[in-house]
Amino acid sequence: MILNKALEELSVAIKQHSNRFVGFGSVPLSFSSGDVTLNDWVEKLVKEQKMKGLGEFTLGTGQIPLLEPIFKAASDYMSLPI
Repeated sequence: MILNKALEELSVAIKQHSNRFVGFGSVPLSFSSGDVTLNDWVEKLVKEQKMKGLGEFTLGTGQIPLLEPIFKAASDYMSLPI
């Protein structure tokens, strides 16, 4: 699983200024990455990148149902803040 550039930059900023920032990792609304599940993605954000939650969702009209799998993954993994 390859992290995107924005997530890498966020991770570096948090590591450099951990006394000032906590990370909320982005999750694609239409998550599809072969054999990698949404929970695998969340696990990578939390464990490896030390993010504190999930965030940065921008939705258009009628797209709220796209958040359901993200809410479930957050709930499955230690009830992460969103």
